[in-house]
Amino acid sequence: MGVLLKQSNFIKECGYTCLDLLKFVFLLVFSKKNLYQTLQKEDSVERPDKNTVYRFLNSSRYNWRKFLLLLSSSIIRTNIDPLTQEDRVKVLIVDDSLYSRARSKVVEFLANVHDHTTGKYVRGFRMLTIGWSDGSTFVPLCFSLLSSSKKENRYVEMNNSIDKN
Repeated sequence: MGVLLKQSNFIKECGYTCLDLLKFVFLLVFSKKNLYQTLQKEDSVERPDKNTVYRFLNSSRYNWRKFLLLLSSSIIRTNIDPLTQEDRVKVLIVDDSLYSRARSKVVEFLANVHDHTTGKYVRGFRMLTIGWSDGSTFVPLCFSLLSSSKKENRYVEMNNSIDKN
């Protein structure tokens, strides 16, 4: 995992390693607590500071897309493919699901997007996902949140005061 992080430009000078921070954020999902609740715990476990975690997640230097692709391909190659029969068809799946943000008001590029299942327009994004499948397993390779191309369908435009580099 550390090698994949380095290949994706996840490099820190000091403090917690990128691998430690990634593990910490990943394990938050399984603790059923958010970052704030986890950091408020008063036990002897050493945890990264809130600002450290946010800087890690928001850094524009880290290539998250490349990391996901490298991790997914590694999992497919080492764990799934050896268990899959040779004659089984393997495919790439492209999916454009709705990512609803019905309660959001000030999210960059929040738009009115069409929901194909209900036929209605909903506040949110299109989540374009490309994944690999062998018919019984699906592994996401890449994804992107898309807004509406029509300016009149967008609720919020880009915030120019935020550094995008």
